[in-house]
Amino acid sequence: MSHRVSQIPSRWWTAAWTLAVLAMITGCPVKTNPSGAPLDRGAKVLVRAQHPDLANHSVAVLVAADDAVMLYNPQAVGNLTRAVAGELRLRLTGVSVVDPNQTATFTQENPTWSIWPYRRLLDRLGVECLLIVDLNHYQLHDPGNDHLWRGLADATVTVVGGEPAAKPRADASPSDAGASGRDNPSFTAQVRAEFPRNSAFGVLDADPKTIELGLNRVLAAQVVYLFYDHEEIR
Repeated sequence: MSHRVSQIPSRWWTAAWTLAVLAMITGCPVKTNPSGAPLDRGAKVLVRAQHPDLANHSVAVLVAADDAVMLYNPQAVGNLTRAVAGELRLRLTGVSVVDPNQTATFTQENPTWSIWPYRRLLDRLGVECLLIVDLNHYQLHDPGNDHLWRGLADATVTVVGGEPAAKPRADASPSDAGASGRDNPSFTAQVRAEFPRNSAFGVLDADPKTIELGLNRVLAAQVVYLFYDHEEIR
């Protein structure tokens, strides 16, 4: 009697590994090899928030992307908006985040929003702060190799509002009060994300949804790290 040996498809192992990696995203960043084992373990380092002023404010998350990103990854803006909003709610105390589906719809219905004055965006969305993530680069394949899945993204993060308005000059009109806080960025930074880290998946071992989910989760974590104290393993 012959016995058929059951084999688990490699994509099942890939999915399990992916879930493990996504679970680690919510903790301290750790360098790993494709099996999930740490490549090296350094000391835990406390990293202070670069801009701690988003806590206890109302915030709208807006994601901008160029035509190339939208052509190849049309769901990226909406999905990343939801990922960043969810991470903000999880990590920041007292923050009130506008429904990400609402802001994603707003950007779709107002394609020129990125050139609006910040004051107009704040008033239109009814919030104290804007958190704008401008995607400079976003791809799901290894550079130059469509046979490997490897998500890469970098973005400019801009915050508007969230700080007390500067005291107006004696000769300023009443309408100038708070102009500096509502018309100019209070913070900018660059962030970068990679998924999977220091590795890649074969084209048959993953799918676009898995890579996009992982990349968005990593990028959202990198964005929100800017706004709260956290530990990293270095």
